[in-house]
Amino acid sequence: AAAAMREAYVNRARRVVSALSGLPGVACRMPQAGMFVVADIRGTGLSGTAFANRLLDEAGVAVMPGESFGDAFNGWIRLSLTAPDDAIDRALDRVVAFAGRLAPRKSA
Repeated sequence: AAAAMREAYVNRARRVVSALSGLPGVACRMPQAGMFVVADIRGTGLSGTAFANRLLDEAGVAVMPGESFGDAFNGWIRLSLTAPDDAIDRALDRVVAFAGRLAPRKSA
C-alpha cells in the first residue's frame, strides 16, 4: 500500500511540475519526496500571498502561499498532491488558465 501511495504522489507531482513549468514567470521542479510541490512564482510579479488569494478568488483553486513558511519562501506557493487525480487535473487546468491571464512581468 505504501509503494502504491508513493507512486501515486510521484505521478501527480510529475503532472503538476509539467503543467506549471511551461507557465511564464513560474519555475517548478520535481520534489525529492513528500506530498507537496513548491513553485517559484516571483517571475509573475506577485507575492505568494497575492498569487494564492487571486487564484482562489478567480479560479477556485486553493494553494498555500510560501510566506506562511517564512521569509525564505516569499514569492513561492505550495501545492498539495493529496487530492484525487481527477481533482488535481481540473485544478491544473484552472491554474494554467489563471497564469495565462496574468500580465507578463516587464524585464529591463
